[in-house]
Formats: sequence, C-alpha cells, structure tokens
Amino acid sequence: ERTCFHVYHPWNAGEFLSYLSRQDFWVDGSGVRNGPDPAEAYAGDPASASGGWYCLEAPAAQAGNTWVQWAGSSVQVTAVSGLSRAELEQYLQAGTPVAAWVTRDYAPVERTTRYGWQLPDGSWYYPCDNLHCVVVAGMADGCYQVADPLDGWQQVDSGTFWASFSAMGSRALIAQG
Repeated sequence: ERTCFHVYHPWNAGEFLSYLSRQDFWVDGSGVRNGPDPAEAYAGDPASASGGWYCLEAPAAQAGNTWVQWAGSSVQVTAVSGLSRAELEQYLQAGTPVAAWVTRDYAPVERTTRYGWQLPDGSWYYPCDNLHCVVVAGMADGCYQVADPLDGWQQVDSGTFWASFSAMGSRALIAQG
C-alpha cells in the first residue's frame, strides 16, 4: 500500500489534534514561564491562533499512529530524523513520501527573542518563528517535488531544500504500511 499522507478516510483536524500529546504553558512562583520541549509534546494549544507553537517529529509520529489506528489503517508513522540526503532520496525512489520540517520559503531559521520558556530540564527554549512542514513526494532534475500546505505543489531545488531541512535538524516522518 503506497501512502502519500493523503488520507483516504474522512479527515477531521480536531480528531487528529485530540491524539496529539500537548502541554500548556504555566508560570511558576518566581514568575518564570514554563513549557514543554517541542520534541516531546505540542507547546500550548494547537487550536489557538496565539496560544500555541508547534511540536517536532516524535509527538507528530505518536499522534499519527494513534490516528491511523483509529481510522482502521495498517499504516505505521515513523520518525526518521537525521536523514542524509542519500537516505531521503532512497525513500523517494521507493515511492515513500517524507514529511519534513523546514522553514517557510526555505529562508534561514528565525528564532524569536520575544518569547521563550523554561524547559523541564531548566534550559530555555526560544521557538523558531518560521518553522514549516511539507511533504516531499518525489524528485527529478535536481529538484524535489514538494506538497506545501500553504503554497501547493512546488518544485524545490534540492540544495535550497537541503539547507532549510538540515538547519531544522533534518527532522522527518514517513508513513508506510
């Protein structure tokens, strides 16, 4: 069964979000804003235009697996972060689309200095203002064919894509089954 992150089941974003591990922000007794590590949970409320940030690949994979199980599918969603260019292209050549964390318009990473929070380990997290996720569905002539939820289908130069993808930590998911 080939998957392209296209859901052949009635899609309800609210239903999917209900499976997403998330944690609200809170202010401790010292007045310090605290929140989750986005590698472990969605930071804030994903339904809020101003009270939520994002999560990274592990919580997204967990939510994806719970959702596809609910939908009755045998698909498995797997975090495959740290991909090399050769590994990414092997997935594409095998017909496996790759969901990838990049920056909007493949611009340099922009970390906000206006807003941050203390993580459970005591370190500070300053979120990326221009984080974006796309699905890479194929490649040809030095370009990746990318499904962008904001801009539709695009042909993106592989060097341009790779600079943004690696700057965001080479974070990715695949769905197979």
